[in-house]
Amino acid sequence: MFTTIGLLGYLRPFLRRERSVTAAAAMLGVDANRVLHRVRRLEKLGLLRVSRLEPRAGRPIKHYRAVADEFFVPHEAVSDRTLEEVMLAIDEGLRHLFYESYAAVLRGEVAFEGWGWRVFGGEDERLIVEFAAGPGEPLDTLADHSPALVDHWGMLALSFPEAKALKGELEALWRRYRTGSGGSMYLVRLGLTPMARVPLKGDG
Repeated sequence: MFTTIGLLGYLRPFLRRERSVTAAAAMLGVDANRVLHRVRRLEKLGLLRVSRLEPRAGRPIKHYRAVADEFFVPHEAVSDRTLEEVMLAIDEGLRHLFYESYAAVLRGEVAFEGWGWRVFGGEDERLIVEFAAGPGEPLDTLADHSPALVDHWGMLALSFPEAKALKGELEALWRRYRTGSGGSMYLVRLGLTPMARVPLKGDG
């Protein structure tokens, strides 16, 4: 399944539009030969087709497009992994990029000679561990000059109507900002789910 997810990732540049291999490589940020190899596999699988040939001196440039705008792939046809394992695999890349980017910002903001972690007990008896610039110096990410960083995991005691209301507010907030036209790119994650189990005190 992980290999299949990787291969299908190369289908993305060709969904709802046509692109050459070179243009697809530029979009994905990978080597053109690597994309060409995957394109040929996708073409053999019947997922890509040549949409047109662009004339030029020598061989024409092939432009490809997915044979459909949407595909349905039964999970059991491609993997014996559990739903949890697949979701974790999909999440892993973005999660790694999130913390890589987060740490890069902190390295530019904090004198790392004295940085560390605040470890203390919360009012609800949970163990809290959070980044700190130094002893007794929690990082103030709300100050006007501070970078736009947010990284929270939490547990909320909600009724079902409250949970649905929070879901609606999160979705509305996401829709409000996803059409932004600013000059900087940010990674954003929003999550909400009923808990499958109650963690032990000190789990975080």
